[in-house]
Amino acid sequence: ISLRISDQPHEIVNIGNRGIAFYADNTTETIKDKSTLHPVTLQLRDKSIHLQGQTMHISPSGYQDICGMKFINMEKKSQKILEKYLHDTLASVFEE
Repeated sequence: ISLRISDQPHEIVNIGNRGIAFYADNTTETIKDKSTLHPVTLQLRDKSIHLQGQTMHISPSGYQDICGMKFINMEKKSQKILEKYLHDTLASVFEE
């Protein structure tokens, strides 16, 4: 899985079906703007989905901040792709 916001790569901390948390270094001031919708691209194995995200919080964590972003106006097709990826990934973690 990989994450790009405004065409810049970011390291994912956590992901859910409605949002994502990632490391945001000090050079990404525009991402910290909570009033802006940001173009988000998620590469999930062989599928790529394009979303819009809104920054909900910035939390300090050691040398980098963690940014929490909510997905906004997600299309049903993208939502289904993301939910299937999350379900399949979780299922593979608990397989015997």
